[in-house]
Amino acid sequence: MNNRNTLNWKWILLATILYALVFVVYTYPLITQFTTHFIADKPRGGDPAQYTWNSYVFKQNLMAFRNLFYSDYTFYPLGTNLLFHTYTPLISIFSLPFSNLFLALNLFTFLQFVLSGLGALFLSQRLFKNYSWGLVVGFVFAFSAYKMMHLLGHYHLMLTATIPFYIMALMDTFSFSEKAKIPRIINWKSFSYTAVLFMLTFLSDYYAAFYLIFFTGFYLIFPYFRNLFLKTNKLVAWACIFMVFLGGHYLASFFHFSYKVYDKGAFWWAPDVSLFFVPSYNSKWFTTESYYNSIGEANIETPIFLGWTLALLSIFMMYLWLKHKENKSSGFYFFVFILLFFVGMTTPDFKLMGVHWFYLPTANYHFIPFLNNIRIPGRAAMMVFLLLPIVLGYLLTSYKSFINPVLYKWIPIVALVLLFLEYWPKTYQTAYKDVNIEVATWLKAKPGNVIFALPLGLEDGFIHYDKPDVGLMTDQMTHGKKILGGYASRVHDDVFAYYNTDSICQTMYLLQKESRDTSLSQREAYKVDPELIKKFLLKFKPDLILVQPTYKNKIAHHFVKLNFGPYIVSEDSLNDNVLYTLKRP
Repeated sequence: MNNRNTLNWKWILLATILYALVFVVYTYPLITQFTTHFIADKPRGGDPAQYTWNSYVFKQNLMAFRNLFYSDYTFYPLGTNLLFHTYTPLISIFSLPFSNLFLALNLFTFLQFVLSGLGALFLSQRLFKNYSWGLVVGFVFAFSAYKMMHLLGHYHLMLTATIPFYIMALMDTFSFSEKAKIPRIINWKSFSYTAVLFMLTFLSDYYAAFYLIFFTGFYLIFPYFRNLFLKTNKLVAWACIFMVFLGGHYLASFFHFSYKVYDKGAFWWAPDVSLFFVPSYNSKWFTTESYYNSIGEANIETPIFLGWTLALLSIFMMYLWLKHKENKSSGFYFFVFILLFFVGMTTPDFKLMGVHWFYLPTANYHFIPFLNNIRIPGRAAMMVFLLLPIVLGYLLTSYKSFINPVLYKWIPIVALVLLFLEYWPKTYQTAYKDVNIEVATWLKAKPGNVIFALPLGLEDGFIHYDKPDVGLMTDQMTHGKKILGGYASRVHDDVFAYYNTDSICQTMYLLQKESRDTSLSQREAYKVDPELIKKFLLKFKPDLILVQPTYKNKIAHHFVKLNFGPYIVSEDSLNDNVLYTLKRP
């Protein structure tokens, strides 16, 4: 299973064109808006707005010789560490030559889809010789329904191109022998490639990097344990495997229910097993959102649809495997094992149609400190969509002599067409880069460097105090001013404490909610101790207060006018935004 890639440039070119066309079709009309829009779940960018903001902050820090993994553009004045934020430095590095960060993001995303497909194709041809099925492997890995769903908000999960190339380099690096329990490095050049590819993966998405760590660990120890399994009495061996599953369930149950170890929400995020067979709710052809809602799984992290074509082929290949029992290489059994492992990582809490049945051994991973920061189980599906078609391709090629030649020829072609239709997403919403350009340019011309904007909100992947408007982060790329509050994937507790020990911040969270929720009784704005306002201004140092249209003339706005009045030196407005220029105490 470790043969060199023999594809010639014509076949590579054909695959490149195919994957490029699929990207264009699936994301249309993005190709007609490549320099001005990007796919997003909200008109002002939503979660995807952070990726262009990341590139902006990275470039600003680089040009000013500042720490690349820290910024005070948000959460001013403390700022926040960006090391465990979804910072995607690889996108930022790619974007450095571009003045148009939207174009850079779109181009990099396009390249990632195409290279992911090509990488999976190359990997498949290292393991078996069937170019047509290799195209299927590349297509499934690059364009799975899982990835097309996450394109709405999680661009870092599109950055999978390094994964198959890493696996190929890993296969070239080590040699295994029955006498040696520890694998031997036979190619230091390939070893250096694995190190570089791992770093590129980590700079793209730390979830994918951790999955590669798991893959590597099991790749290195699997031959030893397989030999041990073969030498052990079969009844004893299978009894041990059963005990691992039984013990894994009871241990996870003890941690979760009895000892109440914090799982960081992993089991809430874990997809239902049935969703392997249910189209995602952004499917072009199928309306499935009601089913997702009925089992409490209607969120971007749960769609893991394999495609019915892939599921049926899996059953067919399983039938052939059981009917024609013949020894396979150790490498094949490793890919079967690692596929099952990542299926378990994807669904550690075995839920079927909304009902919890049991925990898999992989559930215990979510109780291990630090490691449980990889807390969204469904993201392991990225590895399932690489490994499952590889295993099927190996079986298809192995059993060629048992399959009608015409059927053998047409299986990959029909599968590719059907999967293309099954994975096809509905038309994506896009965000326009200049949607708020007039207001952002207006802010740029105003004096001062720090904006206190309504809504004031603080949020990371675990905690939020009201909801920050990430569109303000997009506007920063025009006006360059710093803002109070903001969003990052991980925010240190000290930053939350800095804001939440301030009584004015606490008051703003409450009043902003009342301003949005018309079902609540609207109170009159009230005056607070002027010393609290003075303390707030000295602590956060805002130069401007921006009241966005949603909050104009609502209680939060009235509170600002009533209490900050003595420090307001001018008032201006544009497009229903109200701006106050402040003087310092």
